[in-house]
Amino acid sequence: MKKLCLIVLMAGLLFSDTLFAQAGLDNFHDNILLLQGKVEDEARLISTGVPLLLIAPDSRSGAMGDIGVASTPDAYSNHWNAAKLPFAEKQFSVALTYSPWLREIASDINLTYLAGYYKLNELSAIGASLTYFSLGSIDFFNTEGLSTGTYNPNEFSFDVSYSLKLSDNFAASVTGRYIRSDLTQGQVVNNNSTHAASAVSADIGLYYQKDVLSDKPVQYALGLQISNLGNKISYSDNLESSFLPANLRLGGRYTYTMDQFNKVSFMMDLNKLLVPTPPVRDTANEVYKGYEDNVGVLTGVFQ
Repeated sequence: MKKLCLIVLMAGLLFSDTLFAQAGLDNFHDNILLLQGKVEDEARLISTGVPLLLIAPDSRSGAMGDIGVASTPDAYSNHWNAAKLPFAEKQFSVALTYSPWLREIASDINLTYLAGYYKLNELSAIGASLTYFSLGSIDFFNTEGLSTGTYNPNEFSFDVSYSLKLSDNFAASVTGRYIRSDLTQGQVVNNNSTHAASAVSADIGLYYQKDVLSDKPVQYALGLQISNLGNKISYSDNLESSFLPANLRLGGRYTYTMDQFNKVSFMMDLNKLLVPTPPVRDTANEVYKGYEDNVGVLTGVFQ
């Protein structure tokens, strides 16, 4: 019941409008135009399949606002930018994160992330990670309100990366990923049979790191990652497929060493989803604002 309330609350927030908070809108026609424009803007909200792929798996990056493309290398680099791994100080590292999700609303939703890397030599490294998201136990009902059973929807992804130093300060990486999302548990939705959805995707990463030696050593870094480039995903053969959350992440870091025990870093990441923005359609389903979004993956990246 709490999960149902959460969904209703999120829907209410999503479609709430602030029309009555605007001052001086006494003209009815102006109100209608404002509301129409707001509805059009809301209808163009970008949504993708498997948003799990964009969730920060570690507390450090999460606490910094999902920054990580140029942060110092660690076991979580496979998510943020695998090109950082050859610059890691340790030969290998493993990390495990368990995150209770919305614990005040439901007690059985959680995110688990297992990752690690191994440096093959001074120039190259391999990494891997497994992400598992459980939505807990959910009661399913048909359109007549009759129970169809209790199920445990879940999603997971598994990826492997290889990274290589191309110079003393520059490295590149490539990551392959398998994704499986089973949200409907084979239920029939609007007379359409459903199934678990799966996809494969790839990441490309670049990383540059430079040390400036002095009395107070300084290190700066730049990183770029294009992630989740892969096929569309669908839960039914009769329903429209959804784009994976392909994303461009660009960022930098400046680290100042205060003494042997303390450092301070300044970091910034910029992100851009590489999927089409939904257009506004008229009553004949023709696009009159924006661009057609029923396009291929590569076209959607550049649209």
